[in-house]
Amino acid sequence: MPKTKGSVTQVIRKVAENKDVVSLYFAKPKDSDLCDYRCGQFLTLSFRQKDGTWSRQHPFTLSSAPEDDFLRVTIKRAGSFTRTVQDSVEEGDEVLLAGSFGRFCQSADYHGRLALIAGGVGITPFLSVLRHLRATDAASEVVLFWANRTWQDVFARREFEELGRDLALRVVHVLSREKRVPHGADNPGEHVELGHIDANILRTHAGDFGEAGIFLCGPPAMQEAVLAEIEALGVSRERVDTESFVYSSS
Repeated sequence: MPKTKGSVTQVIRKVAENKDVVSLYFAKPKDSDLCDYRCGQFLTLSFRQKDGTWSRQHPFTLSSAPEDDFLRVTIKRAGSFTRTVQDSVEEGDEVLLAGSFGRFCQSADYHGRLALIAGGVGITPFLSVLRHLRATDAASEVVLFWANRTWQDVFARREFEELGRDLALRVVHVLSREKRVPHGADNPGEHVELGHIDANILRTHAGDFGEAGIFLCGPPAMQEAVLAEIEALGVSRERVDTESFVYSSS
């Protein structure tokens, strides 16, 4: 990762998405590379500590679109740094941002069909992609598979509903610990499957993939399992653009 001092900006909004996930919105720093990022990229975030120094930089994928007039990261509580960010960083606080980095989803604009496959908070780059597709009036057909343990882990349903008004978007929630389809899971374009993402679920909602661009983001074990299911459909894993989504608690 390139070393850089970054740009100081301000938290303009803090939203609790669920009990474990928080979105932070930042003012776009002027004269920064973050004014010209691409969907799927990430930044590094530092906050000011009690002694006035900046904390260690940690990476977070942008969940906003390049066309938005703000920057947004969506953070799951997964260690000491994320816990501190969620509990201590408030609206009006200064933060140090550096970026943008990464090449995930860089070909998303060039496919008429997209299959986006996320595990947990690995949804964040796809929120960026979907917002970008809407902002650019893209005609892409998109199916989004999102694996979570429970219905309570799901967030951004209203955002998906709003995106679906302008995009050909199907959202497939795959819940591994639910015994039945949750009540109220009936937004337009929304589907729920129980269990894990497998070849049957993929085939049901994405067909044979055809010439679709396939993008996968989640924990390594989840990615490997999904890639095996994709191969079971006769699709080479070499076609899949992957991004590991892991977090160090240090």
